[in-house]
Amino acid sequence: MKKYLFGLLLGCICCSGIHAQAVKVHIQSDGLNLPFAYIFINEKFYSSADSIGTALIPRRLLKDGDAVSAEYVGAKETAQIYNGQDEITLNLPGLDIEAITVLSRAKRKDFWQNINQYKIRKAYQKIACRFEIHENDDTTKITKGRAKYYIRPVANADGYEIVGNVSDLDNRANLSQATIDLTKLIVNEAFVAVCFKKGISTNKGIQILREKSSANNQAIYTIIRPAVSADNSDMESMKIFVDVESRNITRAIEGWETKTYKILYTIDYRVADDYYIPSDIACRIVYKTGDHRTLCLHIYDLQLDTKRDRNQNR
Repeated sequence: MKKYLFGLLLGCICCSGIHAQAVKVHIQSDGLNLPFAYIFINEKFYSSADSIGTALIPRRLLKDGDAVSAEYVGAKETAQIYNGQDEITLNLPGLDIEAITVLSRAKRKDFWQNINQYKIRKAYQKIACRFEIHENDDTTKITKGRAKYYIRPVANADGYEIVGNVSDLDNRANLSQATIDLTKLIVNEAFVAVCFKKGISTNKGIQILREKSSANNQAIYTIIRPAVSADNSDMESMKIFVDVESRNITRAIEGWETKTYKILYTIDYRVADDYYIPSDIACRIVYKTGDHRTLCLHIYDLQLDTKRDRNQNR
């Protein structure tokens, strides 16, 4: 009995020592804990919070002046400077949530059943859109234009690709070809975002959350993947707004984090001819390397010509 009590006491002392050597980080939004929010040290991913929005960072990983930040899809990123404190509370504004429930594996089946899985795209669809691009949140320096894209099957492989061109572009000389091509990638992303079946290498640590919000007649779900690549170098999170009556997705907010950049999409959807069609896309890209540029893109007036579907190659 004495050995048992001694061991228990020693274990408690050891645990206390471990916690004393760690900084406790709390992730909240207006007093509500944010489960599984991403935590960064000097913009480098450290870990995700636990189911109550808390994480421990060993003191040996921190030095005075380090920036500890957190991200949660749909909220504004928040950072705090570490100066030796025992606890850090990061409050992320921008959310309007009353409660969050973490869905169990059994409940995830209900999640899929409560959303209409319309077609996303098929070969030979034609997409036309307008777009605006500005840098560093400076809306006075806008480049705008039109784009036409065609979805076609990849030769000798499964899947699709988007090819097309940009026209009527203002200030083309001030815009790199890489930025022009980026509009195509963003349009492509918008068309696959609600499919939930991306070619990722791992679902390790995936969590699905149900959020109770003040939004009228909307069911809101958040899907968090702490690791979408085998080496944990990429993270993905997505917030989905579903009309309760029609079970149609009306909006998706998707965030990607890599070693070199972070990107956030906000995509509004409509349903036409049994297709989910993006109608408005707002995209913000922050580059972590180089000159730390910020690109803001607005893609709108998207039109999808579903009559171009074909059963055979052109």
